[in-house]
Amino acid sequence: MKLYVAMVGLPARGKSTLAKRIRSGLEQQGIRTAIFNNGELRRMLFGLESGSAEFFNPDNTRAQRLRDQITHQNMERARAWLDEGGDVAIIDATNGTVHQRVDLSATLRDRPVLFIECVNDDPLLLDASIRRKTRLPEFANMTQEEALESFRKRLAYYESVYTSVRKERCWIRVDAVDSCIQDEAPSNDLPYYAAIRDIISSRWVQDLYLVRHGETDYNREGRLGGDPSLTAKGIEQAEKLAAHFTQAVDQPGAAAGIVNAHQVHFLKSKVSHIKSPFPHSFWVLSFCVLLWAGFSAGPQRISSFPVPPDERRQPSPSGKWADRFGPAVPALPP
Repeated sequence: MKLYVAMVGLPARGKSTLAKRIRSGLEQQGIRTAIFNNGELRRMLFGLESGSAEFFNPDNTRAQRLRDQITHQNMERARAWLDEGGDVAIIDATNGTVHQRVDLSATLRDRPVLFIECVNDDPLLLDASIRRKTRLPEFANMTQEEALESFRKRLAYYESVYTSVRKERCWIRVDAVDSCIQDEAPSNDLPYYAAIRDIISSRWVQDLYLVRHGETDYNREGRLGGDPSLTAKGIEQAEKLAAHFTQAVDQPGAAAGIVNAHQVHFLKSKVSHIKSPFPHSFWVLSFCVLLWAGFSAGPQRISSFPVPPDERRQPSPSGKWADRFGPAVPALPP
């Protein structure tokens, strides 16, 4: 069984990140998968100059011919890879017009095609993703402001001709922020459809950090439990934690996962107010940071499952350890 997966979506919507997730998930199931990225091929064939905003102007006929050349060359690379033994070829490109998708389906009619459209309507995350795009190689000789202006102009050209999937035979529209499927046109005879759908709608994480709260008044006194406030040192620790994670996801090598900025925004706004929410235990970790740092290193999928209610898991402000000092605990009856 062979399959083409064609990504669809405006720039900075998470197509490449989702493509890597799909590749990783399928490979874990023994399904040989490869990604063919139009942008990487464009830079290889025509150099960094092809990153100019005018290269993406739909009225630029010369550039349009070059873009068509890139598209068809990439499709042939995908076809050759499947011919040589691959199972799934992912074409990572905008594919933003009906004409482009009709042309792709006609060119690759030797095997079925699944279109996967990525959308992102969150203004905060979209802005962060756009800013991350300024680190592309073609912007290396520009200031960040110049790179932003150029990329936003490129984006406007794409938006002027963009049409969402609807008439294609098989497609899925994905909210790239929440990893949920908004709409789909499924097909019973499409290979790997169920596996890809499961990967798309599952939560994936590469790095999960469990972080204990900063120093509290009770920590300084050696007192257990309670709901104390952070000390000045605890607040300083929280601020340093926020700064550390901000720096971690702003590294140039980080993947363009648009969730990064959201998690850091949450961290920066919340971490300085963290107190211990579980008075019954001194050693409970009271804060979790779920950091989406990209998928290139092999993320693991987290599947949700029902957890039955159990009153023993509820915090109790009157636990026998509450407000006691550490040395007194061993003397308490079991």
